[in-house]
Amino acid sequence: AKASQNELWPTTSVPQFVSAQDGVLIRRVYPRDQVTIPPGSYAGLPQGQYLYFTHDGGQTWSPASSPAKIGTVYLLDPHTGWFLGKSDADPSNSTQLYQTMNGGKTWAQIAADCPLPLGSVMQFVDAKRGFAFNPAFTDALYGDFDKRSGTVFNLFTTTDGGKTWEPVTSQLAPSDTH
Repeated sequence: AKASQNELWPTTSVPQFVSAQDGVLIRRVYPRDQVTIPPGSYAGLPQGQYLYFTHDGGQTWSPASSPAKIGTVYLLDPHTGWFLGKSDADPSNSTQLYQTMNGGKTWAQIAADCPLPLGSVMQFVDAKRGFAFNPAFTDALYGDFDKRSGTVFNLFTTTDGGKTWEPVTSQLAPSDTH
């Protein structure tokens, strides 16, 4: 069967659980003309990106609007989470960071000019203290939209819930082999 050019092609991320019951996943929808098959690569921003939340261990998933056209999500608990993303394709424009306090029902932008590259992995210790880094493979996924993806390898830290981020200076030294 030949795929129609106006057919939509969805992609779904691996679910991220914060408890046995509560989790989130990302679903992106691309028009067929942005998809190259094989290898299954996607050109341009998705037509839509949605966050799906579960509160029953993955039996049911409820869609919610994503705060930006493309990005990644991290949940601390069923209510508190962050979304790093952007809605324009210009790779020289920075990312925005959003926060939810109600399980993704609403998102507030907390950083308009975030130093974290698109695709960064975030981990929060509590609602204030967190860390982020950008894995090398993110260049393939996000490099077209953020020139920093796959090139900025700093570990970043925040103490104000993500409003500001500072690069972490490495405290690790090579071991003495004498």
